[in-house]
Amino acid sequence: SGSCEPTHLTRHALTAAGSIQSMSQPKSSSQGPAVTANAAAPASTSRNSRLTPLHLAIQAANFDVASALLNHAAVDWAADVMVAKSLLLEALPFPYILGKLIRHGLSVMEGQPLIRACRRGYMHAALMLLGLGCDPMAVARSDKSGLKSTPLHYAALHGMTAVVVAMLLIPGVEMVKDSKEQTPFLVACKANKSSTALWVVRTVEAVPTLEINLSDSNVDSEAAIHFAARSGLVSLTKYLLAHGVGVDQPGAQRQTPLIAACASRHAELAMHLLRANADVNANDREEQTALHYAARKGLMDVVRALVGRGGGSMRADKNLDLPIHMACKYAMLDAGDDAIALFLIEHFVANHRSKTEYVSLMINSQGLGGWTPLHYAAAGGLPKLTALLLRWNADASLKATPLATHTPALLAEESDEPRTPIYYAMKMGHAAIAMSLLDRPEADVELDALLHVALDQLAGVGVAYAESFRHIAHKLIEDGHGVAVPNARGETPLMRACAIGEPELALKLIAANVEVNHTSTATKATALHFAVDKGLTSVVTALVREGAVPENALTVDYENPLHLACKVDDLRLARTKLEIAHSLLSGKGVKSKSRNSTAALASASKSAKGSGPSDAVAALAAQETKVTHQRPLHVLCMTATTAEHSALDKLLSKVAMDLINAHKDALGVS
Repeated sequence: SGSCEPTHLTRHALTAAGSIQSMSQPKSSSQGPAVTANAAAPASTSRNSRLTPLHLAIQAANFDVASALLNHAAVDWAADVMVAKSLLLEALPFPYILGKLIRHGLSVMEGQPLIRACRRGYMHAALMLLGLGCDPMAVARSDKSGLKSTPLHYAALHGMTAVVVAMLLIPGVEMVKDSKEQTPFLVACKANKSSTALWVVRTVEAVPTLEINLSDSNVDSEAAIHFAARSGLVSLTKYLLAHGVGVDQPGAQRQTPLIAACASRHAELAMHLLRANADVNANDREEQTALHYAARKGLMDVVRALVGRGGGSMRADKNLDLPIHMACKYAMLDAGDDAIALFLIEHFVANHRSKTEYVSLMINSQGLGGWTPLHYAAAGGLPKLTALLLRWNADASLKATPLATHTPALLAEESDEPRTPIYYAMKMGHAAIAMSLLDRPEADVELDALLHVALDQLAGVGVAYAESFRHIAHKLIEDGHGVAVPNARGETPLMRACAIGEPELALKLIAANVEVNHTSTATKATALHFAVDKGLTSVVTALVREGAVPENALTVDYENPLHLACKVDDLRLARTKLEIAHSLLSGKGVKSKSRNSTAALASASKSAKGSGPSDAVAALAAQETKVTHQRPLHVLCMTATTAEHSALDKLLSKVAMDLINAHKDALGVS
């Protein structure tokens, strides 16, 4: 209505709509006060929010609306200085609007806009503000990093070369340092802005009043050449070396530029530093040389050059790691490329062939955690490297601790017990290497732990490698290694062989007179539980023959083997498991086509004192589970109805009747 003032609400609506047609009204009106483009929103919106229509237009990059507000509304910057400052900062990304604000009288001397423009990387705004006289040496008052940086530092950080050069050409500007003792030149080098850094030094050369020391370092002892080496800035490095910067100047952690280049995997720059006669045997605080880093990072050409210039192959770091350990570590963890390791060994052997003890010292050197080159080769599945190490008498009996810091997660076990190379080869699934190590005479150490590893691999590997691990398991059982040793879950190799469905290995373990009634500490299951669950008829027969007692074998949930035999939801095992259930209930023996299944269950049922065969069978059939109180008959009925068993109806009915007859008194059946 005519009585309403065109307040900030009107302006907000017009700004949001992007309309400028209705903004052509005069700056004053008889119906109310003049419309002001910088009228702030009421304080009720937010205590810290002073958004005007002009703010919203600039934030939305709606330049037409912003221009209309400036052209057709009264702008009183002195009315609210804080609003004026915030508008200036909002306009920094948009030089067109910034110019309009300045032409309408907005001061650029408040709020440090040049620092904000350089900190955010707004090059055009920075150049405009410089032209208006903003101080390039002003120190940021609200720098959260505490570096006390100037606009010159921020411009160098963002690689704004034109801004940096313009600032340096202003009379009175100096190459000041921030609180980390970094000049803008160092900041540009650290930020990988090679072009900006080179323009800085060229501008300094052209301006007599400016000075710069190219060898200056910051509080971390890092100089321009170290930043250039880590970033692979070849042109900048060449310039620095040509102007007197030391090629071996130590930096952070006492690293030379050559070490820094190798550690950052910059082969070209490392080769240039070598041509500049960098010290190949300098070491950092970890006692590592450039050869350590080049070998660890897979820089083959650099390794050859370092060795050719006298880089020490027998220099050990604080962890006693030699360059050969680093090369083996690279081959195992990163690429599977053992070329560097092969080269280092062959080169060392060629130069010390007559000193067999010295060669052996390198081949069998133990680094971090006791790891030898053979440990890395075995764990990494590197057949060429393994063969070369064994040719030069690598000791397969040495032990090393599993370390998560430099080995795959699979090797980081709960136990810190040192292991031999063959253990790691098997743990990582490298059967061929494990078999080659198993034939070594000195490998007859700690073999008891290998049987479980072989069985675990059989449970997880594909068909291609299964036969190799099966062969290793057979050999270990024949030699009596670890046949009765339980794993962390309290499961013996016999239980594991049954659990993964390996009847031949299970029968071989039973023949080795292992304990057949051993229970797992975790589940209280026995080998008979696992054998029944996998439908291993011949193994069930052998276990009962050797004294396994079905009615006494209860898991933590009170499941006996008959519960598992009645669980016929897997159609592939249904017939076999029903035959086992029928045999357990009849006490006449386990019937199967296997030539190994001729044992009877009568001895098992007679083993309980004062009980006949019917009592033992009744105990099997009447056993209830702990939580759900299910008897084997419950399990049979529940699982049999979840799938079609038309081909098994006769056998299924027979087992059901056996179960009913076994405990008909308990069920109240006449």
